[in-house]
Amino acid sequence: MKSIKLIFSGEKCINSKILNILGVQSFRYLFSKFLYFIKFLIIKRKKYLKIFHNGFDIQKKFLDKENFDNVCKEYHDAINDPKYSKKILQTNKFKESVEITSVDINEDIKKEYPNLYNLMFNEKIRDFFISCEQKKNVKIYVCLEKIETINNLNLDSQKKYHYDTFYNTFKAWLYIDDVTPEDGPFFYIKNSHKISFKRFFIEWIFSIKYAFNRDLDASFRYGNSLKNQKELNAIAKRFDNNKNTFIMANTHGLHRRGDSRLNAIRNSIHFYSRENPFKVIK
Repeated sequence: MKSIKLIFSGEKCINSKILNILGVQSFRYLFSKFLYFIKFLIIKRKKYLKIFHNGFDIQKKFLDKENFDNVCKEYHDAINDPKYSKKILQTNKFKESVEITSVDINEDIKKEYPNLYNLMFNEKIRDFFISCEQKKNVKIYVCLEKIETINNLNLDSQKKYHYDTFYNTFKAWLYIDDVTPEDGPFFYIKNSHKISFKRFFIEWIFSIKYAFNRDLDASFRYGNSLKNQKELNAIAKRFDNNKNTFIMANTHGLHRRGDSRLNAIRNSIHFYSRENPFKVIK
């Protein structure tokens, strides 16, 4: 019974040597894609077709000017508020390359930062996640995210191409400032979220490695060589865009955070959902 629950959970990989060797991870990958396809055909939530076809979409001038100005002001106040902000060093066994300051958007900040809090209930944002998850009730997580490059070693693991997990999962960013190619913009490989035999075997191989080495990074990492990184960069969509741009992506596809210059800062508000793919109705 425990094994069955693990197989049909939303965990990236199950902790069973035998099941992973037998290819259960690849079964989870195929079955999650099948269920999502069935929902896509039956449920009439197909508004964001670019997400389904390309894996990403962009909406410029997302908020009206007054609302965006209010959100920006509260963003800068909250990100520097020691009561709510927390710093996260991207750990690396050598030296961290970025420092992330974040603030969770929840009931705690409702009174002091109402415009930020109200983003949790923004109809356009909720419509995006509901349409992509193909569910009526979706848990959307929101946080402020200030990413500062503190050295030029680029040892941030998020800067390597990777898949978040084996099933469709969605993220979005609202840019608070203009993001240039030197500020670590989002990169995405078009169509990499779609089902493929290559991904089927990648899931299988990785799950076996994970079963024998629990310390292995829980995401699939690619572009580890300079050659591969350059090849992927050449075909990737790079999201260096103006402020008030809303970037949306299915992070089941191949993506990364771009390289950045020393002392570069990327200010954005991060939204994401991660629904169990085997819970079809909710």
